[in-house]
Amino acid sequence: MPAYATAATIVNDVKTSSMKTRFIDASWSADGDGRRAFATKRIPGAVFYDHDASCDLSSPLPQAFPSRATHAEYAGGALGTRASDDVVVYAQSGDSCAAERVAWVFVEHGHEGAVRVMRGGLEAYEACGGVVETGEESAREYDSVEYEGEAREKGKGRLVTARELLTNLSTQRLQVLDCRAPEVFAGAARDCAHVRIQGRAIQFEGFREGHVPGAKNLYYKRILECTESDLTALFESAGLDLTMPVAVVGSGGVDAAPMVASALERAGCSGVYVLKDGMCAWCTAQGSSYPMSLENASPHASHNEKRLIVWAVTRSRSTALERSLSKHSESMVMHELLTEPYLKENNPTNYAKIVSGQSEQQLASSGCSYATMLEVMTADYSAQGRPFFFSKELSCYFDLTQMNSSWLKRFSHVVLIRRPEHALESFYRVSIESPEESTYFDPSEAGFVEAFGIVNALKRINAKVMVIDADADLLARPEATMQELCKLASVNFESSMLHWKPAELSTWIKFRGWHDDAAKSTGFTAVDKPPLQNVPSEVHEAAAKNQPYYEAVSWERSESADQWPILRQSTETGVKSCKFSVVLCASDEGATDMAPRLAAARLSGVNVYEFKSTEIAEASKKCPFLFDEPIVLVGNHKPTLYMAEALRERAQKEGTLSIVRIVCVDEMDHRVVPEGYKYTWVREESLADQTVMDEVLKSVIDDIETAQSEAAKEVEEVNGLAASYEATTAATHWRSGLAMALQDARSNKPCVTDATSTYTLREVYSRAYHVANILTERGGTNCRVGLFLLASASSVWCAMGSLLCESVFCEIPAWYRDTDLERVLRLNESKVILTSRDLSKFVPAEFQHMIVIIEDVDCDADLSGELHPALTRPDTPDAPGFSVLTSGTTGVSKILCCPQSALTDSQTVIGPHMRGDDVMGSFWVYYYFFIPLLAGRTMSIIPNDFFLKPRELVQYIQKQKMTMLYLSPSILESCLLHCTPREFADGLKEVHTILLTGERVRMQTRILVAERTLSPELD
Repeated sequence: MPAYATAATIVNDVKTSSMKTRFIDASWSADGDGRRAFATKRIPGAVFYDHDASCDLSSPLPQAFPSRATHAEYAGGALGTRASDDVVVYAQSGDSCAAERVAWVFVEHGHEGAVRVMRGGLEAYEACGGVVETGEESAREYDSVEYEGEAREKGKGRLVTARELLTNLSTQRLQVLDCRAPEVFAGAARDCAHVRIQGRAIQFEGFREGHVPGAKNLYYKRILECTESDLTALFESAGLDLTMPVAVVGSGGVDAAPMVASALERAGCSGVYVLKDGMCAWCTAQGSSYPMSLENASPHASHNEKRLIVWAVTRSRSTALERSLSKHSESMVMHELLTEPYLKENNPTNYAKIVSGQSEQQLASSGCSYATMLEVMTADYSAQGRPFFFSKELSCYFDLTQMNSSWLKRFSHVVLIRRPEHALESFYRVSIESPEESTYFDPSEAGFVEAFGIVNALKRINAKVMVIDADADLLARPEATMQELCKLASVNFESSMLHWKPAELSTWIKFRGWHDDAAKSTGFTAVDKPPLQNVPSEVHEAAAKNQPYYEAVSWERSESADQWPILRQSTETGVKSCKFSVVLCASDEGATDMAPRLAAARLSGVNVYEFKSTEIAEASKKCPFLFDEPIVLVGNHKPTLYMAEALRERAQKEGTLSIVRIVCVDEMDHRVVPEGYKYTWVREESLADQTVMDEVLKSVIDDIETAQSEAAKEVEEVNGLAASYEATTAATHWRSGLAMALQDARSNKPCVTDATSTYTLREVYSRAYHVANILTERGGTNCRVGLFLLASASSVWCAMGSLLCESVFCEIPAWYRDTDLERVLRLNESKVILTSRDLSKFVPAEFQHMIVIIEDVDCDADLSGELHPALTRPDTPDAPGFSVLTSGTTGVSKILCCPQSALTDSQTVIGPHMRGDDVMGSFWVYYYFFIPLLAGRTMSIIPNDFFLKPRELVQYIQKQKMTMLYLSPSILESCLLHCTPREFADGLKEVHTILLTGERVRMQTRILVAERTLSPELD
């Protein structure tokens, strides 16, 4: 390895130097500034090392590493250096790695004299008072000599070839350290190297994204910034074992790999190698076949059948797509026919810039009108053997006022988009880097608003349209994307469309300066360019403004169909995240979906789903957590009406969703709105900016916070009432209460009734004892037990039997058989599942071994006279008792485990309202079922079928002579909505108390109940 010397040491050496020391200026840059800088200023007697002249010129790779013969010829002939001379290599800049590259060449080829690299470059040398020569060289300092010396012994070199490194993938003898920039290593950016030919810098086009598999990454600039004492820690932090050999990989040519290798040796690593010609060699070896790794790795005349227009947003790789389609054997390609006439008719300022650029090229400007070009585009070119007509146009020049539906439907359409931040930065880059007068930056020509309008217009007339993302589709999966495009255009896919030779097509000259990257391209690959510095705020603001349009259009990509019903899954957390999801109410044909999509896109930080009202079950099956958060419905009038009613039925049945607001995006306000929901009408034209949807967002957040606050207030009020009652009356624990109740004479009175039978407390207890015995046999003690049953009296003794086994029971509603039963079973971690024969077939196969069929439990023997051991133990109010599924109204749905005290803790609230031989009706068996039983009253279990049958429910309440009810506000409101006032009053004639779940009860509901029952005594 070469040694290093300080600039101060070299200053002293210059003063005492003999002809044995050769000073070599190794400065290099793609633009040739190295030689110009050398001619201006250098160490006295120094010679200039030309990397492009001294390399292996037989190789196409940039500054290919020279052979021993080439090096000896150049060192002796051009540098006047012998193998025995001491050599000091430096660069003009202290940050350059070119000096280490030259020193590495000398060492690798067995240079006999000392080889040193001067730290800090010429900058440091001058700072130490070093004398320099200035001006052009007046005479040659050294004569040509014979380099002489001996080549390094075979096997002693520190270079590894790409082939050897390929072999290393299987042998793993070498650690691999990639010293390129992190984004290049990750595959997010393409590498860059240049070859200088006849004074011109030509970019090397052979790079591929990614890195050598298994390589570690440490950017070389971090080494330049690191102190010598910290080098070891730095390399180890990159994951290297410095006791094992390492191969360093750079870009190739004049790169940083030799400098990094020297630093590794100084850090104590033994066995340091450099990949010869770096990634240039790896990427091009054997037909570019060597493996790469990435960090992370959609009129009917015959001639109208093969007609395609691409409407592209700015800087969206559209000219590369045009270049690809020009390779199709049947294609007739047109280039931006509408640009000039549109600018001429609508934007004279930018049109003048185009004209100025054309004047420089001595080209005549187009005098055609927009309407003329529309006619040209409908011409039949099939007689020329080019039946596939293709025109690439910019979306910002789409003028719907000059097009009618029949013209649009003559073509298939592709809308080509790209992320606004990337497209706008590229737009700005062209404006500042291109020397052509025809280039400029104008955010109003970004084209995203128009792209949205194009898709909206085409969907409304049912025209053929496909959306492609330049990066996510063309770059990431070019062949698949081109196959989809060809299918849309009714032409065969040809593999020749994926590759082409660099060329500027004659049709591009009129807009020279805009297509330089496409002219150099050979396929769908990104052009590697350094990040822009000091990007003005105007660019970022324009990107942010266009982001909602980009997102709304991107949801039309084929990828969205693959991810249905998900359009967006938010990754934001903290203050930026919103605790609700958006459901887009899709129309039947999708013709009116774009405006609602734009509205949803303007609600950042939320999950967005899209499906029809008829697809709720399928959507929730694919996304079990879809309704875990509060929902905002967004759509046109009719689809939102249908969706609201469909979800209302689901809520009445399952009680597991909350619609906080409906946002109707429509051209007109409608009188008929979904009843019972907060509603906002948004005009389509008001979506032109963010204002309206920001107001909607604020309203939704306020709605949720208000609901949470009111829920918390109601809980506080109930807790306060309970606390005041508990001051004089303590709640009874189920264990001691049941033991006492069994000794009471009332234990022979009816305590549980369902649609078919009535049971006394002793009968219920006896059956519970039998269930407990079965659970004990099945290992169901001190565990979790799932109760997957239709609501009936058997639900009571199954729950009671679980408690006798000291197990925690969890109600799993019977309707889960059609949704996410598997998810709930997995979350609950049940050891035994009590279910009926009819429901058992819905239990997934992996849980079938846990099933106990409740009809198979032999309950004939009367065990009511036996005291179960559990009833002799002390009360355990804090022990787990049962689990419940939360609804997700104000948070994410989950399973909560409740203590045994929760079974009777509301006794102090409910008890004061009980009268005589009350019959308490409830859908939910497991909430407070002990309270009426221990109080000597009857619990009447309401069958599940009545969830969606409000009129039958009211009749059942009357038939069972219920005097107390435990319902949800939504069920109560459904009864009010679907029953006549007389039916409601007759059905609830005997009811004196209605207990409601934790949902907020609207004041209108309270008033209606009071009016219709005509009972001033109703609690």
